[in-house]
Amino acid sequence: MVSEQLTKEVPYTVCVPQQRTRTVNVQKCRQETRTRDYQVTRMVSSQQSKEVPYTVMVPQQKTRTYTVTRYQCVPEEKTQTYTVCVPVQVQKQVEVKVCKMVAQEVQSAVSTGCCGSCGGCAAASSCGCN
Repeated sequence: MVSEQLTKEVPYTVCVPQQRTRTVNVQKCRQETRTRDYQVTRMVSSQQSKEVPYTVMVPQQKTRTYTVTRYQCVPEEKTQTYTVCVPVQVQKQVEVKVCKMVAQEVQSAVSTGCCGSCGGCAAASSCGCN
């Protein structure tokens, strides 16, 4: 297979920068000195006379009698009866169960030889029948 290169013309649009001039309104600020008047309040002192009525207190000495209750602590003895628990040793008889060993004669049958109850004379050495 052989590759073949083909060329084809296609129309396209290109943006080209242009320089143009336009006029726009702008607002600028400039400094300006102005003067205005305003009122200020200030304190000015002045001396004046004024009559003021007043009452003068005159000291007096008086004697007055009144009743006072006075309390005084007076010790007094009182007796109070109360109950306490005091440990005391006492002797008391108590029933006790006692087990004592008592000698008792009991009769039982005893064999004198190998009787066969232990398995015969062959096993006599293990049971103690010899």
